[in-house]
Amino acid sequence: MVVVGIVALAFIDLPIDNTISNKPPVANAGNDQTVNQGDTMNFIGTGSDGDGTIIKYEWDFDGDGVYDWANTSTGSTTYKYNSEGSYTASLRVTDNNNSVDSDTCLVKVNLDLTFDIGEDVIRGDYSVKINSVEEADYFIWSSDFGTQVQTPDTGAVYIIINVNITNLGEDAKYIYAGEFWILDSDDLKYDYSMDTIYHDDSLDATTLYQNQKTTGVIVFEIPNDLNQFKIQFNFGNIYEPIIGEWNITL
Repeated sequence: MVVVGIVALAFIDLPIDNTISNKPPVANAGNDQTVNQGDTMNFIGTGSDGDGTIIKYEWDFDGDGVYDWANTSTGSTTYKYNSEGSYTASLRVTDNNNSVDSDTCLVKVNLDLTFDIGEDVIRGDYSVKINSVEEADYFIWSSDFGTQVQTPDTGAVYIIINVNITNLGEDAKYIYAGEFWILDSDDLKYDYSMDTIYHDDSLDATTLYQNQKTTGVIVFEIPNDLNQFKIQFNFGNIYEPIIGEWNITL
């Protein structure tokens, strides 16, 4: 006797995962940095991807969520901060599978209050420019009695400063020569009340309204062996001073 058996085979369709696992990219924004206001800062951002390539680099320089700069080949660029403060700069990188990663660095921007002769300086409500600084053994000025020759005391010399001041603020500003003073390395101050002399082109005391400008000279008498000093000006007020300075070497 022959016994024939029939075996039923059941086939089950199993889902096949056709997707390829992607390793996300890694962004590196670099170290925290400190710069002066108005200086150009170098950002050196990098990105890596273990199974592909980086196709886009983006920088948000001020942390407002808006990416200000993008490049397809490098994360290195420059940026200039015009206002003091602390900023969180963010680098975002994208790989060839459109995966992204971000990294941040802290940028501290210091208020730069050291300026050059001839530089147009805008701080607060003021635009100030020192056009020239001259040393003189005498100068000539006019009086009701005719032309006068002004000479310094023995062992002293005149410093003649030519300045422009513009009020950019909405409120009126009272401007006079005492807004400027000279400071030596020992913090000895030569100011309007002590050592300022009249000149035909003196910076006259005046009230400046918005966008009005005044020009004039200020004459200081200082020791003739004082070859290095600072000219200073208060861009703020007596309650919240912002002291700008110009370093002078004769």
